[in-house]
Amino acid sequence: MPVRYRGRAAVFALAAIVAASAAVPALGAEDLLPGQEPDALDPAGRPLGGEPVPDELRSNSPRRCMKDRFKGRPGTKRLYAYIEHWWPRVENWGYGSRPCRDSLHDEGRAIDVHLDVRSRADRRAAHQLRRFFLREDAAGEPWAMARRFGIQELIWNCRIWTSTYADQGWRRYSLCDDPGTDYTHKHKNHVHIGQSWRGARRKTTAYTGYAATGRD
Repeated sequence: MPVRYRGRAAVFALAAIVAASAAVPALGAEDLLPGQEPDALDPAGRPLGGEPVPDELRSNSPRRCMKDRFKGRPGTKRLYAYIEHWWPRVENWGYGSRPCRDSLHDEGRAIDVHLDVRSRADRRAAHQLRRFFLREDAAGEPWAMARRFGIQELIWNCRIWTSTYADQGWRRYSLCDDPGTDYTHKHKNHVHIGQSWRGARRKTTAYTGYAATGRD
């Protein structure tokens, strides 16, 4: 949950470098690294993921307040570069937060992207993000891209999805039932995306490579 975030300029610079250096590979390419090359897997043109079978769902609770949390973890920065490439409306609100509050932000493995429920275009982008990460792939594997990017939680507009209760889908975000919760902490003006440690450390298949679907 955002309070004071840092590192926006650095992430925009990273996204610009990645986007500028990425070349769209042919569908016959051996291995694609969408976390490193954002246009290696087009969520509109080839939306169903790829091979191999997605990673297992994982969840790691935050255990400490890391001094370098504002820099973000390697996989978390790559995840944002991918999102910013395909959903350019998003604005990075940062990785770490102050003060620490028992959140994935405390370890730099969560990203908040500015999408406001009051904007029709922002609502559309948020729904696209949700569908992209949580839908099945061509083999019927659920939550395929969430698993490939190591995502363990998504929060937006008083709704939450977690890998621990993935079968329950989007649930009511309990903090919204507190009358003292403000607009931002209800996640009505941003989408919160948190990663497991494997995702944050670029150990999942979004970063280690997989082949694109849609081949002849």
